Amino acid sequence: LRTWRSLQRQSYSDWEWMIVDDHSSDQGTLEALEEIGADYRVSVHRLGKASGNIGVLKGYLCSAASGDIFLELDHDD
Repeated sequence: LRTWRSLQRQSYSDWEWMIVDDHSSDQGTLEALEEIGADYRVSVHRLGKASGNIGVLKGYLCSAASGDIFLELDHDD
C-alpha cells in the first residue's frame, strides 16, 4: 500500500492507475486491491489465467489505458 499512499499525496490529481493482478497468491494482496480499487482513478484487472510474462501484462495494460501518457510503475519502484 506504500505505492498507493504515495500516489494519493501527488499534487496532480488527473491520473489513472491500472493494476493487473496476475493471480497473486501473496497474503493480503486481494484485500489491498479491494481498498485501492475503491478510488475512481484506479482500475484493477485480473486476467483469465496467470501469464507469468511481464510483457503480456504490460501490453494488456497499454491497450486498456485511456490516457495520453503511459508511465510504468512496477511493484518494486
